[in-house]
Amino acid sequence: VRLYYSVARAVRFSQPAPTPMEATAGIATTPEAMGVEENGWVLEGPSELMPKEEVVAMGPAMPASMPALRVEAALERPSTTAEAHELAAVLSVVAPAVDSTARAPLRLVAVLDKSGSMRGDKLRLVQQTMRFMLRHLGEQDQLGLVEYAGKAKVLAPLTVCDADGCAKLDAALTRIRPDRGTNLSGGLLQGLALHRKGASDAADPDTSMQQVQFGDTSRRLSEEDAAATWLALTPPSVEAPVNPADLEEAVVRSTFLFTDGLATEGIREKGDLCTAVRRALEELGDRRCTVSTFGFGTDHSASVLQGLAEIGGGIYSYVESEDQIGQAFGEALGGLLSTTHQNVQLSLKLTLGVTLARVCTDFAYECSEESGVQTVLVEAADLFAEERRDILVVLKLPWASGADTDQVLGQLSTRAFSVVMSRFETAGPVDLIVRRQATVHALESNPHVERHRSRYLTTEALSAANQVARQGQLAEARRILSEAASKLSASDLGAHGDSVILGLIASLTDCQNDLRDQHQYRSVGDKKMTCMTMAHTQQRAMNLEATDIYGTTITRSMKSYFQSSVTR
Repeated sequence: VRLYYSVARAVRFSQPAPTPMEATAGIATTPEAMGVEENGWVLEGPSELMPKEEVVAMGPAMPASMPALRVEAALERPSTTAEAHELAAVLSVVAPAVDSTARAPLRLVAVLDKSGSMRGDKLRLVQQTMRFMLRHLGEQDQLGLVEYAGKAKVLAPLTVCDADGCAKLDAALTRIRPDRGTNLSGGLLQGLALHRKGASDAADPDTSMQQVQFGDTSRRLSEEDAAATWLALTPPSVEAPVNPADLEEAVVRSTFLFTDGLATEGIREKGDLCTAVRRALEELGDRRCTVSTFGFGTDHSASVLQGLAEIGGGIYSYVESEDQIGQAFGEALGGLLSTTHQNVQLSLKLTLGVTLARVCTDFAYECSEESGVQTVLVEAADLFAEERRDILVVLKLPWASGADTDQVLGQLSTRAFSVVMSRFETAGPVDLIVRRQATVHALESNPHVERHRSRYLTTEALSAANQVARQGQLAEARRILSEAASKLSASDLGAHGDSVILGLIASLTDCQNDLRDQHQYRSVGDKKMTCMTMAHTQQRAMNLEATDIYGTTITRSMKSYFQSSVTR
């Protein structure tokens, strides 16, 4: 383990220095952006690959080695008093930049809304975007297609994207015609079921239909639930062929749900729909996929799409206009194609006497204690190449008996499954060390820690404001956002024009402007605030300009490429 303080050049990064806004949000954080040269401890731990008992060969040959996962820690201050008090820290895991040819196979199902409101340019642009997607998929990838209006139908099961498969998928896209009704639940549940079935050579429009139950089969389905859970299945007398590629562990699985309106058929209540989707995902077992949702225009429910994305571990992307359809899909596809690690975990084991005051994140975490020693484990989901996750924590420090001594507060490590190397990888441990002194002169907080404290304040304000706005309290929502913006402006970084803080203030101000009346809020504000909240929480780009700071080289490139190529 190496400990760096006041030696900015010693910290190695694989990418060119980003802007300060990018430093907190997206690519690789430079020492300068973190304030290392002035007042921050930056600790970087070793990384190693853990041997896997069984590694199944997959698609193209994987590289013998690749840049490693990194773990970093930054303390609020490098030195502090000997008295008992609280100290903030940021725990970080950073994905490496990788060669674009070194990636895991993709299993993607697209669930497409073809309701009457999609008629015209919207549906044509979706079809054009899907065809453009096919250009970026290869023989190691599989794509499935589901359409839905009043009823849902499988256009193509997961199909190998070789020349023949792409031709069949293209033909399936041509068959999409707008129709009445919106059975969102039926479409999504059928899409999820395709992951369980695996690959097939072609879509069969005459596939027989069976009614199935998800999860707790002791519960009798209501008529409404039953209407939404008719799934296209291989006839029970014929066992679906198993593609050897489907046995691989190191694949990226995802479902994209596209819609421009509210459900009119099938399961329409948010709670019931989320329950059905959660059970469907559990039924997939080791073929569980992520679920990302894309809401077009003004009429969809941001709350429903956000809920589905949270359950599915994906994103909710707000597509404000038809012109953004291509770029939204391209950005999301770029992320999937550059996934480097799954099931990322950050573990902080505290020193005896040091305790955890708060964990400031929406990622799932659990705290445990053994013999007085506390450990916090954060589930940080998956990582795209160059992405990072920065978790703000607040520690309670005990009184220090000795003056002018270094105190180890804890050890930070990370563990994740590398889909590129098909192995589990660890990084760390890193010691969190602070200097305890009898007298400490006033020190500015580490800018890196302050930026993430501000990011957390912003997400909390956006979430709280949106919650009261949905209850019709627009004035209270404006007050919450205004108060948060004032706090950011009054901070040291805000007063000095820090670009990260200014960007967060701009997000709050933009959302505040969409709270001027109920029509603007329901049409735009609710969707924008929902998307921004999720993006700032996950540190992931989600189509809106304000979330571009979390983009990576590949997601930005794909977004721009699709934007220029998918046109009216």
